[in-house]
Amino acid sequence: MVEYSRHEKLKRLGSRFGGPAGSLLVHAIIVLALTRWIVHEIPEPAGPGVTVETVEDAPPAIDPPPPEPAVGEDAPPSPPVVSAPKMKMPAPDLESLPAEVSAPSPPVPSASITREVLEESVPAPTRFSGRTEERRKKLLHRHVPEHALSIERALTRALDWLRDRQNADGSWGPVSGAKTRTQERCRLTGLVLMTYLAHGETGSSREYGHAVRDAMMYLLEAQDGSGHFCPVVPFSSPGHADDLGVYGHAIATYALCEAYGLTRAPVLRDPLRKALTVIVEGQQRGGGWDHRYQKAEWSDLSVAGWQVQALCAGRAAGVLVPGLEEALERFPRALAAHHAGEGVFHYRIGIKTPVSHDYMTGVAVVCLQLMGSGGHELAQAGLGHLRRCRISEWDEGWEKVASRRSFNIAYEWYYTTQALFHAGGGPWRDWNKRFAPMLLDAQERDGCWKPPSGDPSGEEIISVTAYSALALQVYYRILPSFQREPSACEHASAWTSEVDVHLD
Repeated sequence: MVEYSRHEKLKRLGSRFGGPAGSLLVHAIIVLALTRWIVHEIPEPAGPGVTVETVEDAPPAIDPPPPEPAVGEDAPPSPPVVSAPKMKMPAPDLESLPAEVSAPSPPVPSASITREVLEESVPAPTRFSGRTEERRKKLLHRHVPEHALSIERALTRALDWLRDRQNADGSWGPVSGAKTRTQERCRLTGLVLMTYLAHGETGSSREYGHAVRDAMMYLLEAQDGSGHFCPVVPFSSPGHADDLGVYGHAIATYALCEAYGLTRAPVLRDPLRKALTVIVEGQQRGGGWDHRYQKAEWSDLSVAGWQVQALCAGRAAGVLVPGLEEALERFPRALAAHHAGEGVFHYRIGIKTPVSHDYMTGVAVVCLQLMGSGGHELAQAGLGHLRRCRISEWDEGWEKVASRRSFNIAYEWYYTTQALFHAGGGPWRDWNKRFAPMLLDAQERDGCWKPPSGDPSGEEIISVTAYSALALQVYYRILPSFQREPSACEHASAWTSEVDVHLD
């Protein structure tokens, strides 16, 4: 009503002016009046009371990666990292452990976990951006132009071979119910899942989505209430026997952290928090880890390597748990105790005589690089040793490790290739010239890799195939190669893509 009388007054005012000029002036005044009314009269939208709660671990806003150095180009220098203070540490400062380890908790109910949920996929953060089909081809042509097509074909054959050997329950490995067999299935399933994820395959992939979903389902349903993905053999005495459970748990955690980083599937978040907490709480006071997560006077660098890789993957994916950063900060103390000198590291230290092996050098260097500590003095010492090593032929490599029961040459190449690639420069170029063609020539026609002699078990062939495929995926698997991962605190402030909305 108020607006109507205002409009009538304006019309009467316009009638006093004649001709087109008066008409235009009147219309202009009307438009201005209406605009003023619209701007000041529209009320603020009222809702039923909406509150927004930001979830703490959402994807990171990571700066675009620096351009990868071409073959023959030195890598940018590692960022300065403050190394741990030098100290004499003949053995790590380890805590004692109770007489035995309690039995695993019952499995976590999986009512909210479905294969359909695991099909969720969103664009990958920068760390994983090299895994798209377009980027894989580009990076392969940049680093190994003469073998790029052959590598992609070899990896497709390997993924096909692995898919055809997946168990009905989604796992890989022995199907018996024995505890050690359950641990082995967990270890192999995590390792193979990493191989698919490294190729950019997720639950929504056309060719391998079913295999990826089933593998993730197997691991999630196997997790118990305490967060373990597989059982741990009860403790009897320090170093009494190796226990695959500590490997299986860490490798499964590593794989699912990468799956979360690629897909942002919310169903993975809570299981990963529990799994990462197991690793953090299982660390020894001296910074290392051992079988069964026991804390007696015994430290195993091979075990520690997988724990550190899992923690770094969790940090990269933005899965935050208390103590994760502190656990990584303590790890160099354990490495200092394992260092035998000149870049060689002891496999085990503690109550037995330290045993040094070349292949532990790759473990130490890769862990420090993934932590963002590639400039650490121990990493540089290890690289100095690796630069003096040479790539062997397939048969020769297996002869070199014939006396090893636990670690084959594919395990060693998995670490050494990563370490040299991330360091870049001449040693990497020399390694790369022989490494890729050697692995391509060693692949069987059906797509697997296997030891050249003896009667390897099916589990060993699966393991060797996964390690070999992961080594060939080094060119694009983890990016950026020479940039430190943001810390947990940086993730907490920068990752804001997942939001839960609650209506009151």
